Amino acid sequence: YSNKVVTIHDITYKLFPENFSLPFRTYYNFLIPRILQSSRKIITVSNFSKREILKHYKVDKNKIDVIYNAVHNKFTPSEKENCEKYILGVSSLSKHKNFDMLVKSFNKIKNKNLKLYIVGEKNRNLNYILTQGHNINSNVIFTGRVGDQELVELYSNATCFVFPSLYEGFGIPPLEAMASGTPVVASNAAAIPEVCGDAALYFNPLDMEDITETILKIVQNDDMKKALIHKGFKQ
Repeated sequence: YSNKVVTIHDITYKLFPENFSLPFRTYYNFLIPRILQSSRKIITVSNFSKREILKHYKVDKNKIDVIYNAVHNKFTPSEKENCEKYILGVSSLSKHKNFDMLVKSFNKIKNKNLKLYIVGEKNRNLNYILTQGHNINSNVIFTGRVGDQELVELYSNATCFVFPSLYEGFGIPPLEAMASGTPVVASNAAAIPEVCGDAALYFNPLDMEDITETILKIVQNDDMKKALIHKGFKQ
């Protein structure tokens, strides 16, 4: 049917095929070009994603409109007193989310009172992350999936939120953290700088030392934390 509008969030399945089953990849590689050609309008969620679609598919750029995602209003500050000190990561555990590098970077922080919570459904990549972690320490905690209220509280009480992803068509978790009043430390890759603007502190997601040093800037500097929290609310 030509009288339709389609939303394409990203084309991760083309760039990181190892994260998807063969039937899924086959289906999407067959379906998406046909949908793009037959749709009257294409919506995507960032200018980065628009460029990626144009790079990999023959489609008229004037057919594509960018409409950004937004954060649910349940994400508001929900602080607890006397909370333990931790940094937070939230995402699926797919390889391109780069949690193995985050774990290795966290292991270099010599602070026994600081924990790393990673929230997201445990999948086959968890073993990969654990084996890449180089003697992963007991302060790294994989929570699995959590309920909405627990997630809001985890965001709100974190020392900082870390988003190490290599590829995102948008990336909602950093904005959820900002809305919860938490400073964001993020990868400088893909759509993430477009989405986070000047309200995040950026690192090279392939550079372990850079990730560690950027996290420590936030952990050790209350003034920088406050400035990023303020910018985060505006973003």
